[in-house]
Amino acid sequence: MGRGSVNGIGQGLHDDLTTTGAVCISSLHNAAQGGRGVLRLGDTTTPCKKCGKTGVIIDSLPAMKWHGVPTVLDGAEVRCGCPPGSNRLIAPIEKRKSTGSSSSRSTGVDNTPAPITPPTPFRLEKTFAQAFAITDSESGLPLANRKFVAVVDGRETIGVTDVDGLVHIRAPSEDSVISLHVLFRSPVRTLTELSEKAQ
Repeated sequence: MGRGSVNGIGQGLHDDLTTTGAVCISSLHNAAQGGRGVLRLGDTTTPCKKCGKTGVIIDSLPAMKWHGVPTVLDGAEVRCGCPPGSNRLIAPIEKRKSTGSSSSRSTGVDNTPAPITPPTPFRLEKTFAQAFAITDSESGLPLANRKFVAVVDGRETIGVTDVDGLVHIRAPSEDSVISLHVLFRSPVRTLTELSEKAQ
């Protein structure tokens, strides 16, 4: 079993390379294709061979998710210390070998196969994403399934952290301003220190 695809574009997998020679590391090995874990938004790479910094995959296909996190496809941008857009995921679809046979006998019929028109490439609208890890300030454990409010360039959206306490925010530009507020429930009690004693 080989690599899966979405509209003819290869699904990113563990050990795929990037255009700068880094190796991608899947955070979800139990969801595999061809024995290799799938890659998702926020997954990292080994240090980039050009800048020396660890890369993070910041491009995704939001409509397709693995365990609540968007999947990534061939050509997804990897953010490291290199100029934006210069480091990308390499996840090509394998081409099938032809199994047809030829015959030298003439039948008077032209058996030359018609030329195959390659499919029109599926192009994704360029988006930017930022992953945030939400943890408990005392225990350091991830805060899963917590409601949050994100404001991106003044536009408010509401969501819930995933099972690993991660929040994935999409933005229209790499210069977008993102603020994040995680909602907490305060303990219920009577504030006696604010009440006045009866005279």
